[in-house]
Amino acid sequence: LKGPDDASNFLSKVITIGPLNPIQPAVLAKEGGFDEDEVLAELFYGTIVGLVAMRFSPECIQCGSSVMDTDMLGRVPARALCNGCNAPNVIESMDKIKVMFLLNSDVLYILAENYACTPSIESMSVSSIFAAVPANSTGSGYSYCIGTGPDTEIAPALEPGKYRMHCPIAKTDNYLIVKRRAVDKDRAVRLDMKVSDLVYSHKKGKKKPELQVPHGKIQFDIFPDTWSFFVLWVQKDVDDVTLMSLPEEERSLYTSATKVIHHPTFNSLFQGNQVVSVNKNNLL
Repeated sequence: LKGPDDASNFLSKVITIGPLNPIQPAVLAKEGGFDEDEVLAELFYGTIVGLVAMRFSPECIQCGSSVMDTDMLGRVPARALCNGCNAPNVIESMDKIKVMFLLNSDVLYILAENYACTPSIESMSVSSIFAAVPANSTGSGYSYCIGTGPDTEIAPALEPGKYRMHCPIAKTDNYLIVKRRAVDKDRAVRLDMKVSDLVYSHKKGKKKPELQVPHGKIQFDIFPDTWSFFVLWVQKDVDDVTLMSLPEEERSLYTSATKVIHHPTFNSLFQGNQVVSVNKNNLL
């Protein structure tokens, strides 16, 4: 099993390539001091030659992440549940549809089942653990300890109670029950976690998986067997709004579908196969 140092190195790489995964034209333009229309034009041509793929994604009313994504604007549904937080969304305006670009997998290959969400300040205030777990195709696992002392722990031991564990990227959602407070003589209890066992479909109406440990000193042995980046995110079991809602003032810039469909380069390259099927009664 690999440990937190390996995951930290991976997280540093994720942060480094963040502006390219996915490419957000508005953010790229602002951070690079470029004109957004010029950035868009280059990306449109990049799409034509296969360097990048253009994606249309409604902004979730709750978490601010991508409700879903599609390669054609006309395929954006009028209603959808968010892939990350399960909030029901009514898509009524092109102003609320993000336009992003993904690099060809030959250029940048990312193992992720879904787009990352940005935790709110309030959500992080009720978080006990937030640690990145890289995806891999080798079957390797990662070991994280809590309550085992400053040399090995990533967080203090958990207090007794019920916790929520949620990863919008790997689409997991489950509970963690800690039965009692850990004492000095307790050894860390090993908790094997196959990510595939924790993937949760809100549509099926099943109960969320529940993990239990006798006390709060835990060694999480995590196996990312879904080939998706995973976040070990343990929070207090409070309401979904507190855990998953992202206020407008904390959201990132994005390029809207409205801006894109009025771009002359987009119209010259894509008008015929991108906008023709949009239901104007749904998107105004």
